[in-house]
Amino acid sequence: MSTNDNIIDKFKYIGLDLDNIPESIKEFDSLDYRPSKYYDEHIYKVYKYIDVNDIQILLTPTNRLCDVAEKYR
Repeated sequence: MSTNDNIIDKFKYIGLDLDNIPESIKEFDSLDYRPSKYYDEHIYKVYKYIDVNDIQILLTPTNRLCDVAEKYR
C-alpha cells in the first residue's frame, strides 16, 4: 500500500471524501478569542525572586482554608 493510498483510506475512515470537500473546511475563519489581561495579572501572582533560604514550610494539622491565626496557634 503506498503512502497516498494510506492517506486516502484514513480520510475515508474519518468520513472525509476528497471529491466533495465541505466549504467549511476550505474557508478559514480566524478565532477572535483573547484572554482577559486583567484576569491574568490580578488573580494569579508569581513570585519570581524569592531566595530558597527565605521560604518557611510550616506543618500544621489544620485545613489549608483555615485562618492563618488558627494555623499558627
